[in-house]
Amino acid sequence: MHTSPRVSKGSLDYTLRFFHTLLTQDEAARKQALDRILWQLENSLQGSDQGQLFVAHIATITRFASEVPFSDVREAFSSLLERAETTLPVHSPVYSMVKEYQRLRRPIFSRFIPNDQLPTVQNANSVTLRLFTDNFLFTGRISTVVRVMAFFPSYLEAYIQSYRAIMRRPGPLPETWRNYLGLMAGARLRCSYIVHMQETEFLLHGGDIRWLESDENVPPKLLVIRELNAILAHQPWLLKSEHLQRLAHPASSLGGQVSWSLSECVLAILIFSHFHSLAGFIEGCGLCPDIDMDSRDSLVRLLLTREQDGGGTEEEEMATKTNDALQSPPSEVEATRQLVEKLKRAIILQEDTSYSDSGDQQQFAKSASIDSNSHEHRSWNSDGSFTEAMEAKYSRIAGFTEYYPLKHEDFDVNSKTYKIFHIHEYNWSDHGYALINAFYEDGELASLLDKQFDIIYHLTDNSIGMNANVDTSIFRRAIWVYVHRLMGIMHDDYDYRLVNLILKQPLKAFIKKVACKPETISRNDFERMGLALRPEEKVQIVLLSMEARKQAELLYGLHAIMKWMNQDSDD
Repeated sequence: MHTSPRVSKGSLDYTLRFFHTLLTQDEAARKQALDRILWQLENSLQGSDQGQLFVAHIATITRFASEVPFSDVREAFSSLLERAETTLPVHSPVYSMVKEYQRLRRPIFSRFIPNDQLPTVQNANSVTLRLFTDNFLFTGRISTVVRVMAFFPSYLEAYIQSYRAIMRRPGPLPETWRNYLGLMAGARLRCSYIVHMQETEFLLHGGDIRWLESDENVPPKLLVIRELNAILAHQPWLLKSEHLQRLAHPASSLGGQVSWSLSECVLAILIFSHFHSLAGFIEGCGLCPDIDMDSRDSLVRLLLTREQDGGGTEEEEMATKTNDALQSPPSEVEATRQLVEKLKRAIILQEDTSYSDSGDQQQFAKSASIDSNSHEHRSWNSDGSFTEAMEAKYSRIAGFTEYYPLKHEDFDVNSKTYKIFHIHEYNWSDHGYALINAFYEDGELASLLDKQFDIIYHLTDNSIGMNANVDTSIFRRAIWVYVHRLMGIMHDDYDYRLVNLILKQPLKAFIKKVACKPETISRNDFERMGLALRPEEKVQIVLLSMEARKQAELLYGLHAIMKWMNQDSDD
C-alpha cells in the first residue's frame, strides 16, 4: 500500500479559505479567482511543494468537481483531476489518492435514500436552485442536510434563515464560540456529522485548532456549560432555573471570567436545541458528510485501507440499490390503506363527547408505549458495537460525553422528581416567542423559528403514499404531540387515544429514535416504518419529529430562563 505524502498540519490551510474567492456570482471575479487557484494547484502537482497543497485540498477539489452550482467551476476542477490522473507517475502516492477520490466523484448523500431520488444541482427547479446557489455562496458547499431538506423548498428557506440568525448574526457570543457549542451538542448525541461540520466552520471562522485537541486549551467558560448541554440533550425535563443560576454565579476562583449572562444563556439554549434536534434529522435520514468535511482525520488513509481490504462501503451498496428493492411490501401497502380509513374515523373520534377529561393523564401515559419487539433499543449492530466503534474512532466525541454521564431515560409520568409540563401553562406562541423577542428586539429570530414550526406542521400535499385526497392534519398532529409526550409535555386539549390509533409500533419506535436516541437509527428503521411511503414523506416525518423535539427543548430552556428572571426580579 502506498504511503501518503507527508503534510504538516501546522503549515497548511485545512479550511475553505483557500477557495473563498470563488464564492461570488460575479463571473469575471470568479474567473480571475479560479485561474489563480488552478495555477497554484497545478504548480503543486508539478512538484513545487511535493504535491502538499494539492493533497491538502483534494477532497474539496473532488467535491467542487461535482456539486458546485456554477458550471465553469465544476468543469475546471473536473479537468484538473483528469489531468492529474493522466500526468502523474502511476506509482506516486498522489496518483493513488487521485484515483481513490475519482471514485468519490459521485458521492452518496444518504445511506437510506438513493441519489436519484434527491434534488440535485442538475435537476433542481428554479426555486431550489436559487436556494442551492445562495447556500453555496454563503457556506462554500451544498451540504447533504440542505440537499435532503430541498424536498420542501419553503421549509429549507426558513431553516437556512433561522440557522444564520442563530449562528451568524451579531450577538452576545463570538461565532467561533457558537460553533464550539454546536460541536458540543452534536458530540453529546454522538453525531459525527455535526462534529465535523462545526469543526470545519470553527476553523473557517478563525478558531484556535488547539481547542479541538484538548479541553485544557478551551476557555473555562465553555467548559462549565457542559452540564446544560447534557441535560437538554437527554432529559430536558430535569432542567431547573438553578442550573442557569449556577452558570451566572459559578463557584469558581475565576469568577466573572466564567459566568454566563442571561442573553448568553438564551443563545446557548437556542444553539443546543438546534443541533440536538438536527442530530435526529441527520441520523434519521442517514446523511453522509461531505468528503472534505472532516479535515483533521485522514480520509485518504481510510480510502487506501479500504482498497487494501478489498471491501466496499455501505454507501456504495446504497448506490447500487435498485428502486425495486425499495418497494414497500404488501403488508405496508395494506397498513397505509388502513391508516387512511383510520384518519377518517379519527375525525369522528375527535367529535366524541363521551371522552372524559378524567382519563387524560392515563391516556397521556399510555400514548408513549412501544412494543418490546419493535427493536427500539437496537443500535446499528445488535450488540451495540457501532456506538463503541464510533466512540473509539472519534475520541473527541467520547470526551464530550464522559464529563457529565447523563443518558436518555424515558419520561416517567409518576415521577416524584419532576412533573408533567402542561402546554396551557407555558407554550411557544404565548410565552417562548415573546421571551426570545425580549432578547432579540427586532423580532427576526423568533419570527423565523415560528415560521419553521408553522411550515413543517402544516406542510401537506393531501396524500399518503399512493392515496390521494387525504386530510393528513390529524396524522401530522399525532406525530407532533407524540414527540412532545416523549419529552413530558402534555397538550391538555388533545385526545391521546388518537396517538395509538394513528401511529403504529414501527413508526412510533422510529419517531422516538429520531427525537430521543438518534445514534441508534438504522437503515431498516427508515425503510420499514410500517407504511408504504415515498422518500419525501419519510423525510417529512423526520422533520416533524425534529422540529417538535426542538420546540420541546426550547420550552424547557426558555421556561427555566423565565423563572430565573422572575426570581431575580423578586430579590
